[in-house]
Amino acid sequence: MVDVFVAARSRGMYRVLIVLAAALLLALGLPAAASADGLAAGPAASEACATCHSQEMATWQASTHAKAQVGCETCHGPLAADHPARKGSMKLEVESTGCRACHSTTYDQWKSSPHAAMGVQCIGCHLSHSQKARLTDVSLCGSCHRNVLTEAGHGAHEKAKISCVDCHASSPDGKSAPSHTFTVVADNCVACHGKTIHEFVAQASTSQKPDVEKALALKVQELEEANRSMMPLMAVNLGLGLGVGGLGGVVFMLAIMYFRERRVRK
Repeated sequence: MVDVFVAARSRGMYRVLIVLAAALLLALGLPAAASADGLAAGPAASEACATCHSQEMATWQASTHAKAQVGCETCHGPLAADHPARKGSMKLEVESTGCRACHSTTYDQWKSSPHAAMGVQCIGCHLSHSQKARLTDVSLCGSCHRNVLTEAGHGAHEKAKISCVDCHASSPDGKSAPSHTFTVVADNCVACHGKTIHEFVAQASTSQKPDVEKALALKVQELEEANRSMMPLMAVNLGLGLGVGGLGGVVFMLAIMYFRERRVRK
């Protein structure tokens, strides 16, 4: 009887050990599976594209997209079964809406900019695989804004080695993504011209003050003279108004008396 009990207990322990071993293997296998799934849309999945697109792959590997685990399928969609046999089977997003999912703030800025109004998409300025600008700042902007770059103000900034991006697409805090509204904010000017602006304001407030006071005094004098010249006309208008009003009143009263007299006679 004791032997049977020992044997049963041994079998029970054996089952427990099997369950524990299975649980341990499952626990060790889950992280590996999760890791593989996490890379499915990232660099690991992009390795299949390198067979035919080695140059694009090399460019992508040095990009911010690769560092952020953004793989080929994130932008191009899942690998089509008939690719590359059937031309056009892979998605190629050229609209800026494809960038919106990850770059929502930048997309919203771009959406309200003149670039969006003119249909200039993200890939019009950025290379899709490296995310770098297609040309240098001046060359890229100058390809559309040739006339603007010939203006004196822009020419002076160019001579000072200040690029278009420094003023039109600077980062608000120097760390976040550059602004894509492309409008020049006052802080950008103050950053370089703060001292000059302050000196100009101070000089204007002191040197122009007498001129402003003189102009105001002349304006007040003109208004007073205009009022004085209107006085005779105002008296004539008042008299005329009273005369016309009085005459009208007399005519009205006479008319009432006339109709009343006629009614009495009838």
